[in-house]
Amino acid sequence: MRQLIARREGLELESDYPYAAEAGRCAADKSKALVFLRHVVKIGSNEVHMQRALLQYGTLSVALNAGHLQMYSSGISDPWFCNPLALDHAVALVGFGEQESGRRSRSTKFWTVRNSWGEAWGERGYFRLVRGK
Repeated sequence: MRQLIARREGLELESDYPYAAEAGRCAADKSKALVFLRHVVKIGSNEVHMQRALLQYGTLSVALNAGHLQMYSSGISDPWFCNPLALDHAVALVGFGEQESGRRSRSTKFWTVRNSWGEAWGERGYFRLVRGK
């Protein structure tokens, strides 16, 4: 991100540069850049701070371990472990909520996350990740 800011390069629409699910060279077209970043704000992993930042700034870029997402199809993902030294995937944090479980008025707090693997994956390209762990 800092490189995009320093070089004054922008981001294209996803429709102009769709996810291809394969390794390759960057094929960005600078003439199609529509979004330009001005600054980066580091939020940290405090979930209250993340919620506030999401409300203040909008979508947040976050990193996570993607191993548990390989078999994800729907629901609230609750991975048993996340090694902060082995983050291997970037996603967009777009919201948060709570889902009633029906058991003694319990609910599960979750993050709503947009993945880059296309609409055929997960919940139309999104997934829910348990919050508060």
